[in-house]
Amino acid sequence: MVEVISRQRVRFIRVPEMNNLELLHVAYTKHQFSPHFHGGHVIGVIEKGLAIPDV
Repeated sequence: MVEVISRQRVRFIRVPEMNNLELLHVAYTKHQFSPHFHGGHVIGVIEKGLAIPDV
């Protein structure tokens, strides 16, 4: 038996009082995003760790 423990956490919140503002709080330990875009405005914040863009 193999037990896999994930350290990824995701929390999504929508705030109706702020024109349905969507907030996403994610904790990734090892994740790489392929190049992509968002259809709206996005503000990203790295609280801890390192992000190296692959441009």
